[in-house]
Amino acid sequence: MSVGTVPQNGNGTGTAVSRQQPQRLIVLDTGVDADLMDTARFEHLYRVAKMMSLTSLCPKHLQGKTPDEGAANCFLVVQQARRWGFDPFAIMGETYVVGGKLAYQGKLVAAVVNARAGLREGRLSFSFTGAGENRTIKIWGTLPGEDSPRDIEVILRNVKTANDMWTKDPDQKLVYTGAIKWARRHCPEIILGVVTDDDLEIMRLEAEARTLPPTGGTKTDRIASRLPPEPESEQQPTNEAPVVTKPEEKPEAKAETREPGDEDGGEIDDC
Repeated sequence: MSVGTVPQNGNGTGTAVSRQQPQRLIVLDTGVDADLMDTARFEHLYRVAKMMSLTSLCPKHLQGKTPDEGAANCFLVVQQARRWGFDPFAIMGETYVVGGKLAYQGKLVAAVVNARAGLREGRLSFSFTGAGENRTIKIWGTLPGEDSPRDIEVILRNVKTANDMWTKDPDQKLVYTGAIKWARRHCPEIILGVVTDDDLEIMRLEAEARTLPPTGGTKTDRIASRLPPEPESEQQPTNEAPVVTKPEEKPEAKAETREPGDEDGGEIDDC
């Protein structure tokens, strides 16, 4: 990286006034952070972000309150797209903002894993078992330089949120969620901790839970109360007769019998 300065007027010539003219700092960088540290590349990315913010198709949550704020929001998307090697205009519609957090749809993150993880199979593989709330997906993939695949299992009841897709197409949602969890465990450097729509749903539920009265139970209970209810298990009939507890019977008092003449406790004298 090298640093130089150029006159503000850019013509490289001197000036007749005696005071020193302000100079513009120019940074040349070809390293891994060149998009941010190199002046020319940074300014070009900002122009791309500015163009993105001006399009009528720019999502409302990226437009910002002012033109500069909109360009800065879009710059986050442009920079993330550059890091992944994706077209920023293709992914701008796959973003969300909830509670000040910028997030990306699970299907986008799954595509990033398949495209950038360098898996030996070319992409993640998966299989399903179980049904209903116990529907389970197994995700596996072999990282570069390894011979054995790495896998995880995700059970629907453990990850389901209020997102409509869990009801409309649970298997597809399990694929997206499973791919994200696989990447976070086995190759977190690919997604660099980006927030997904599932994460935002959990954040929203936690925020709502904090607004509920304390008498509503623990935070976990309050969050669970906002999730779709799980089907109740049917009570199996039993053939055992109910146990009836009988009151304990008290023993009856026995009448004491005495022989004649025993009233005073003495013996009978023979006359």
